Order: sequence, then C-alpha cells, then structure tokens
Amino acid sequence: MATADRAAVNTYVTPDYFNHRSADEPMEARQRGPEGPKATIRWLHRAFTDMRFEFHEVVVDRDHVVARVTCMAANMDRLSSTIRPTET
Repeated sequence: MATADRAAVNTYVTPDYFNHRSADEPMEARQRGPEGPKATIRWLHRAFTDMRFEFHEVVVDRDHVVARVTCMAANMDRLSSTIRPTET
C-alpha cells in the first residue's frame, strides 16, 4: 500500500475479499474483490505522502490473515471533516 502497487493487489487479493472496515471510506472502496483495495489505495495516496507501515503482529489461520499495523504519513488533504492537513 505504501508504494501504491495496485498490480500486487491482483496477485494477493481474492475475488471474494471484503474490507469490513470500509464503512468510512469512499463508496468505490466498499467493493468486493481487488477493486475495493485498489480504490482504498487511490484514496489514501490522494490524502497522504511519505506513507510507511510498521507491522506489529501478523496471525495466519488457514485462509484467514489478521495484521496489527501502524501507518505513518503526512496528511496533505482533508480526509474527513475531523482530520486536518499536516502543517509543514
């Protein structure tokens, strides 16, 4: 996600994937399959620069994966009415 590699989404995201946390994202990001995460990537990269991720924990159980991750970035645009752009 940090590099906006949308081609990797086709490789790693299954057609039945759904982001259950997408309720606060744009409508196009709420789709099933690879198109949802691609829309999320576009949305986040419009709002943030210098995006990086720190993985704290990854748990795999058969075909389920859960990750606890911290994202750090500079906010360049209003993501919502409550998050202001980072001042430089």
